[in-house]
Amino acid sequence: MLRFGANAKMKARGRRRNTGFQIALNKTLITLGKLLLPRMEESDLILQQSKAWIKKFVLEMGLCPFAKPIWDARLIHFQLSQAEAPDKIIEDVFLLCEKVVNTSPEEIETAILILPKAQSDFAAYLDMLDTLNELLEEAELEGVLQIASFHPHYQFDGTGEYAPENFTNRSPFPMFHILREESVSAAIENFPNVDDIPLRNIEKMEGLGISHIRGLLKTVME
Repeated sequence: MLRFGANAKMKARGRRRNTGFQIALNKTLITLGKLLLPRMEESDLILQQSKAWIKKFVLEMGLCPFAKPIWDARLIHFQLSQAEAPDKIIEDVFLLCEKVVNTSPEEIETAILILPKAQSDFAAYLDMLDTLNELLEEAELEGVLQIASFHPHYQFDGTGEYAPENFTNRSPFPMFHILREESVSAAIENFPNVDDIPLRNIEKMEGLGISHIRGLLKTVME
C-alpha cells in the first residue's frame, strides 16, 4: 500500500509538472499568436478601409459614374504593397501593370495598388507619378494603360489645402489606380456630358462641407 501510495504521489507530481509545462507552452503560443496576428489584421484593415472609402465616396456619391458596374462585377483588383522606397514602389506598380495587361478584362478590368507606407508628402508623390508616366511611355504602354492618383493630402492646383474639392481624391492611403485606356475611352464615349463631371463633383463636395466630409472619412476609418 505504501509503495502504491508513493507511486501515486510520483504520478501526481508528474501530472502537475506536465500541467505546468502545458500552461507555459500555451502562454508561449498565445504570445507568438499576438505578435503575428496584428500584421495580418493590419493588412486586412487597410484593404477594408480602402474599399470602404471607394464605396462611400466614389460609388455612393457618384464621383465616378463609370465605377459602379465594374465594382458590382467584382472586376477591380486590389493589391497592397508595403514598399517605402521609390524604386520598390515603382517596381510594384509595373508588376501590377504587367498583371493587368496579361489578364483578360473579364477577370481584371482595373487595378488599385494601395501603398500605406509610401510618401506622405504629396509633392514627392506627384514626382513619382511623373516618373511612372515617363516609364509607361518608355515601356510602350502609353495609350494602353493610364495611372490615376489618390492621396491623403491630395490638392488640386489653385486650391486651398482644405478646399472641399480636394476630397474627391483624398484616399485614406496613397494609391495608384491602373486603368485600361481603351475602357476609359469607351466609357467616356457612352456617357453624356462627361466634361461636366468635375464641376458636378466640386459642387457636390462644397455642398457637403468640410465638417460632413471629415465625418464620412472618420466612419470609413473605423
